[in-house]
Amino acid sequence: MSSADTFKVPLPMAPPPPPQKDKEEQEEEEKESSSFPTPPAPPPSSVSREPPLKYADPPWSGLPPPGFSLEVVKGGAVVQTLPLQGRSRFVMGRLPSCQLRLEHPSLSRQHALIQYRDRQGGGRGEDDGKK
Repeated sequence: MSSADTFKVPLPMAPPPPPQKDKEEQEEEEKESSSFPTPPAPPPSSVSREPPLKYADPPWSGLPPPGFSLEVVKGGAVVQTLPLQGRSRFVMGRLPSCQLRLEHPSLSRQHALIQYRDRQGGGRGEDDGKK
């Protein structure tokens, strides 16, 4: 069999390069493809748009002793220790004003509160009860 009798398979051609995008198109595409979009910055203002915390420290509250902390547990193991110092209460939630900021869609803006009890040690936790 000669080389003229063999069947040659044509090599696939490379696809043409995509058209060049201008800088604005690239930035817009990057914003759309982001799985966790960055929220827009709040408008510069001295007035807070956050809801006020509808809570007053009870008379039995006080400052926690040095070393008071909250342990974050996942799968039975402590993955993070958050020091709770300098105030008698700590608000957890999505708002920037919360002392313990948690970014999860299932959480409220002001989701829960940890209140330290001065007498007899210990603390008290309250959930906002919305969910």
